[in-house]
Amino acid sequence: MSAPTDRPWFVGADTATAVLLDAAHRRAHAGEYALAVALAEELLDIDSDNTDALLLVADAAPRYGHGEVGVLAARAAAELGAEPGAALAAALYASGLPEEALAEADACLSAARDVARAHAVRALALELL
Repeated sequence: MSAPTDRPWFVGADTATAVLLDAAHRRAHAGEYALAVALAEELLDIDSDNTDALLLVADAAPRYGHGEVGVLAARAAAELGAEPGAALAAALYASGLPEEALAEADACLSAARDVARAHAVRALALELL
């Protein structure tokens, strides 16, 4: 996409995507999960199939109480071919679905046993059940 001649400050979609994704990751690493999700959602307004942004939302949303949003994002990323890993299990647990969280954590662990978050979700789900 080229810059319109009447708007010299125009930022193309690729640049906006990169900037928003970087900012969202920085906010998530700082523990500012709500802001990270807001930035990732801005990116998804530009590119609704951006699996990096969907995975970030899947990971961050449950960390501040929005498990359902995390589940939706993780499943959308999976439909696009991305592997949500333990983020889906954590989102399911945060959504009050411990049986589904346990099954997803077990599936994650059967693929890669060194996923600490899957072990943690599995333990939480078993404790609750």
